[in-house]
Amino acid sequence: EAVRSAVESGVARWRESLDMAEAELTPANPWAAAVPLMDGLRRLRAASLAAGKAAPESEPGRVLARRADDAEAAILDAAGVTFRVRASDDLVVPGETVEVTLELWNGGPYQVSEASADLRLPPGWWAEPLPVDDTDDFGSSFFGRGAPASELTDDGGLAPGALGRWRYRVHVPEAADLTRLYFRQEARDGEMYRWPDTSEVWGLPKDPPPVRGQVEMVLAAEETSARVGAEAPARYVGVDKAVGEFEKPLLVVPAASVATETRTMVWPQGLDETREVRVVVVAEAEAGLEGQVSLDAPPGWEVLPAAHPFRLEGAGAQASAVFAIRPVGAEAGRHTFQAVATASDGRRFAERLTLIDYPHIERTAMLDPATLEVAVFPVSVAPVTVGYLMGSGDDGLQALRQMGVDAREVTPEELQNGVPGDLDVLVLGIRVYETQPLAAAVNDRILDFARGGGTVVVQYNKQEYPAGNFAPYSVAMKPRADRVADENSPVEIVDPQSPVVDGPNRIVPADFDGWVQERGLYFLSEWAEPFRPVLAFTDPGEDPALGSLLVAPVGDGVYVYTGISFFRQFPAGVAGAYRLFANLVSLTGSDLAPGDDR
Repeated sequence: EAVRSAVESGVARWRESLDMAEAELTPANPWAAAVPLMDGLRRLRAASLAAGKAAPESEPGRVLARRADDAEAAILDAAGVTFRVRASDDLVVPGETVEVTLELWNGGPYQVSEASADLRLPPGWWAEPLPVDDTDDFGSSFFGRGAPASELTDDGGLAPGALGRWRYRVHVPEAADLTRLYFRQEARDGEMYRWPDTSEVWGLPKDPPPVRGQVEMVLAAEETSARVGAEAPARYVGVDKAVGEFEKPLLVVPAASVATETRTMVWPQGLDETREVRVVVVAEAEAGLEGQVSLDAPPGWEVLPAAHPFRLEGAGAQASAVFAIRPVGAEAGRHTFQAVATASDGRRFAERLTLIDYPHIERTAMLDPATLEVAVFPVSVAPVTVGYLMGSGDDGLQALRQMGVDAREVTPEELQNGVPGDLDVLVLGIRVYETQPLAAAVNDRILDFARGGGTVVVQYNKQEYPAGNFAPYSVAMKPRADRVADENSPVEIVDPQSPVVDGPNRIVPADFDGWVQERGLYFLSEWAEPFRPVLAFTDPGEDPALGSLLVAPVGDGVYVYTGISFFRQFPAGVAGAYRLFANLVSLTGSDLAPGDDR
């Protein structure tokens, strides 16, 4: 009962101090709020101590301890005392060093005494104290270059308006852990991340920073004082002429990033040809790197040459190497090639480093295997020449070329006088009518091409497509267009006799296995009779959507509208999507069933 009374009394006094601090806080004298907060902190600590003695590790004790930490931060803010930790670089490599400066600025009217600071480092890291003088080559985040080295007294005193500094050279061991998102350290369970056993990081947006600074001091205000502390992560502070001062977190990255320029590739089964694969090595270490880069092949493949030498003079330098690959008995399935950079000292690097860096989010390092996935499967395509009118950007042109199709990009300007006579097929990229202003102006030329015997394949567009009457027949799309988001949703072939599914590749339900992210989007909801649906996709609990793939005869040619997400399946190497797309570009007017309204 005594413990409960002590806890309740302490919490009550803390709440009273918050009310008093709120009353004292004014723009003219914001520092006055620190005085009642200090008194409340003593009461809060007493309550936390009482709760801890009664029941160690109890939830009330932990909550009160966290509130005490919050109170210390509030006191320092109110008193105008600021603590920052700055690193001389934002990217460090195992085996390198980085200078770290801890800065304590007494920006308020109160006296600081007994100030002391230190670093918190991961296991195996160590810090070497450095003299504090004016040789700091990255200035002060508070006062800019030319700031006083340190105004701390020998006993840790810091007068109002003074700056205290501590400097260290931090040694990053060769075996230091790289900065990895904790939820990406293990392979996913389907689409679910695997969290580590260490529960301290669960739910955090990223891992805790590797280097943190901490400071303790006594803050005296009027007739009261309190021992308070603060902690802050080490961050790089720079200046951009356009946006001003910016900060970056300290990240531990590999000495070299390795990547294949193409992450996925498809290979028609039985195709005997040689293709080139480019591997890029980028140095992250300040000292640079030299060694050999190789592309390790899975069984059934040949890679030449076995390795290329490289020499990188410093951080940011890069080199590329080209390898020739060809199948020598590769079977259908997915085959993984591994790119590896082996340094002259034996270190191996086999990961691609990507920095996710935008103004509105914290910079993050992403490490992925430096692999090339080659999908081998049976696919046939008619001997056609395809023109590809790019929309907002997709891999359709590359997909056609990898299937062995003679395909090239065309522009709206080229189509102003008609579709080039050497083309058999014209494919329009995703959202072309939204992103290519001239596409609408040449739409009549596109339809004339179909009427003259050509094949036109239009990939998904938004509401401007039906609104602009770009299709050869009347079509409509709901304001909130139909889409099927479940990539594993059931598929029905509603017209099994359609040449779209009957050849040259016989499309079966298995071709819709292994799709990624979704089935499709911006399906049509209404269409005139010449259009015929081929497939029905169904999201759980919803009616079948028939507007994903529509085919219509136009004159002597064929016109196709499809909202199927080919643009998502191509980079993932989904075999069924390639086989279906091959059928679309293989269509001709003569393939349509007898009796079609031409």
